[in-house]
Amino acid sequence: MSENRVVVVTGATGRQGGAAARALLSRGWAVRALVRDPDKGEALALKEAGAVLFRGDLDDDASLDVALAGAYGVFSVQTFTGPDGLVGEVRQGKAVAEAAARAGVAHFVYSSVGGADRPGEVRHFATKGEVERHIEALGLPATILRPTFFITNFEGRARNGPRARSCSRWRCWSRRGSR
Repeated sequence: MSENRVVVVTGATGRQGGAAARALLSRGWAVRALVRDPDKGEALALKEAGAVLFRGDLDDDASLDVALAGAYGVFSVQTFTGPDGLVGEVRQGKAVAEAAARAGVAHFVYSSVGGADRPGEVRHFATKGEVERHIEALGLPATILRPTFFITNFEGRARNGPRARSCSRWRCWSRRGSR
């Protein structure tokens, strides 16, 4: 393996990116956390843990090029909940992949979604699939992660939403074991 142990993590102050950054740091990798606001609490916690903060924006090719220069790898995660929705998610996902190709990274990890490889009517799945195909077309050495659901998706719904009862039952069931 290369002596270069630098991985750039996008979404580093979020759940997936933050978890990836912390796991990499705990295993001896150097992490460059791409952040919009280096004074944000989550960013400062990553810095304290050993990450190097790079101020940047997924819509700014120059900041991506600076952050990815000389890196071994990239963990790339985007969200459709930003101001530009699904269109922004695709634009940013492609931009990170293109920056990784320009930088010549050895390994690109993209956080997609289960079902992105199957056409259907779930627009979020289709947009992730579009980014996956772009990564493949670029010829990046890549790993595509396709999680289907995160337990943290339940957070806030137990008190505020229609899943309150099933979430409460699940938690009860999980503590007691199978019946």
